[in-house]
Amino acid sequence: MFDSKALRAANLQKHWQQLRTLEQALNQAAIIVITDHRGTITYANDAFVKISGYRRDELVGSNHRLVKSGYHDPAFYRQMWRTISSGKVWRDEVCNRTKNGELYWVDTTIVPLLGKNGKPEQYVSIRFDITEKKRLESLVMLDPLTGIGNRRFAEQKIHELIASGQAGDQAALVLIDLDKFKQVNDALGHEAGDLLLKRVAERLQEVKGSNDLLARLAGDEFLIFMPGIGDHSQLKRKLALLKRAFRRPFELQSYRITVWPSMGAALYPRHGRSVRELLRRADFALYLAKEKSSDEVEWFDWHADIQPNPFVLEQEMVTGLKQRQFFLLYQPQVHLRSKVLLGFEALLRWRHPRWGIISPKVFLEVAEKSGFIIQLGEWVLTQAMREMGKLTAEQGYYLSVNLSMRQFYQQHLPELILHIAQETGFQLSQLTLEVTETMLGHTDQAARQLQDLHQLGVRVSLDDFGTGYSSLSRISHYPLQELKIDRTFVQQIGTEKGDALVKTIINLARHLDLDVIAEGIEKPQQLRFLRRHYCQAGQGFLFAPPLSLDDLKNVIRS
Repeated sequence: MFDSKALRAANLQKHWQQLRTLEQALNQAAIIVITDHRGTITYANDAFVKISGYRRDELVGSNHRLVKSGYHDPAFYRQMWRTISSGKVWRDEVCNRTKNGELYWVDTTIVPLLGKNGKPEQYVSIRFDITEKKRLESLVMLDPLTGIGNRRFAEQKIHELIASGQAGDQAALVLIDLDKFKQVNDALGHEAGDLLLKRVAERLQEVKGSNDLLARLAGDEFLIFMPGIGDHSQLKRKLALLKRAFRRPFELQSYRITVWPSMGAALYPRHGRSVRELLRRADFALYLAKEKSSDEVEWFDWHADIQPNPFVLEQEMVTGLKQRQFFLLYQPQVHLRSKVLLGFEALLRWRHPRWGIISPKVFLEVAEKSGFIIQLGEWVLTQAMREMGKLTAEQGYYLSVNLSMRQFYQQHLPELILHIAQETGFQLSQLTLEVTETMLGHTDQAARQLQDLHQLGVRVSLDDFGTGYSSLSRISHYPLQELKIDRTFVQQIGTEKGDALVKTIINLARHLDLDVIAEGIEKPQQLRFLRRHYCQAGQGFLFAPPLSLDDLKNVIRS
């Protein structure tokens, strides 16, 4: 009869071998540290020794203050200890410092091992090196021209300040736009324009408060977020300091240039409790400020207070559609090598009788939230197909129209588009619908909708590619025909990081057998780079601004 002791011994040996294999695999893949209940290190694997730069005998017996970087505030560590000392698992991303002073990032999970009394006796920390991931993230958070943060950086940091309460009881978001910046570019060239933007960023760095956040959003537009603003008078004093920064001329090569700022501001929480609301209202204020003459450079007006609330704006949109206040402009899209005209993108505008031209950034979000975008979007499709039907049919031009999230997920969108095409006589093979990465989140529904549009002969373009979080494997399975490079990436052409990003997107499009078009082309060097790397098409002010239908016809005739 088989010896039961021998059987148990064999099973134990088998389980022990499995545990050893698991331990070896974990040690190969992860950074493992074990501490006692006080946080004193009792075990450090080879991966921790390697990444920290300390010898094992230097690590064992010490604690994690040895690798503390100073990046995280004390509250971060207090929250960690509260969690693990209560017996719960804690996870976050931690920035540490090596023995030679270099920073590195680890995705950290700390698991408490509880004793018989239910309290932690040891802590096992399992970490994965994410330094490269954080480095790549920083590429899209930095404005390569000026070295300050970009729009994504500003939005994320402001959100964090508000969420953590560090924005204070009141904060101000200020948008700064340079008057006559285009004249500097036209007169002195884009290199001088770029140098001016660098000088402005340096000047703003000098005068902003130590806790203020500075970013360049796009073009000649800057943002300063001022947490802890006491009252309106304090804000006006800080704005006066900003305006004084522009009184001294800027040295550009052999020129001394004076430029003046327009400013628009919004207060948190008075004008909005989210980054999106604050940006929208500050942008509205900036638009009104830009309408004033440059003689009033010392003046700042609190315009955001007069912005209509979403309910009023929605009602005005309903009226505006009935009264034909909305209109379309068309921006030409060209073949980059031959400069042959390929088609046009339809862009919606609103001319309000009392407020003047209202930025789409102001009203489209309200239309989307309220559901009015369905009616407004149908009008855009109908008007664009009616106005451009003859041009596309006779000369083979494409018409591109943007879809919103609500439009895209309309149950009968393909039938609606087919009906509009039959009503207007538009050839659907000449229609391109632009969708964004965020619209593709509902995978199955998105795939069905795209397939139905594809069967109609409609082309689909993935707009603003690179700014969302779509899985590449997911994109490769959608019936797309085109990728559109976002203007923020085009503006970074000429920098090492920007060049790498744009080349990657172009190569990805070619790998997926998709056409690629770049938007926001404003400089000859951007055009040369895109041509050199086989980007087929593009649009931007280098070729033409958005044009009315009459102006567009004149351009085509000429």
